[in-house]
Amino acid sequence: MAPIKFGVGQSVLRKEDDALIRGRGRYTDDHAPAALHALVLRSPHAHATFTINLAAALAMPGLAAILTAEDTKDLGGLPCLFNLEDHPFTGPDYPILAAKEVRHVGDAVAFVVAETIDQARDAIEAIEVA
Repeated sequence: MAPIKFGVGQSVLRKEDDALIRGRGRYTDDHAPAALHALVLRSPHAHATFTINLAAALAMPGLAAILTAEDTKDLGGLPCLFNLEDHPFTGPDYPILAAKEVRHVGDAVAFVVAETIDQARDAIEAIEVA
């Protein structure tokens, strides 16, 4: 019987070694030169109503965009549940970003995009949520 090509006790050549040895490895901390950074502002409260004021955050340097529920309402909701055996979906709508009311701690309220991660953090801190 011929030996198996890949099996127990045999070495398997790693495909990524050549790129890593030559300095061409790609890592999760590598970024494109003009990459933007994004953060999500999340609710610290459950089952709460809120208002949001973006005026101070919109004046921050390096800000590319701030998205709220008004900006994402036409995109549909998050697919939190799925149907089994073609049963109709009966769950509540779950928006991408909460508008006026959050259900859970950690619900997304705003999405901030900036030139650097520090600018995104500063903009998140400047958003007034009451």
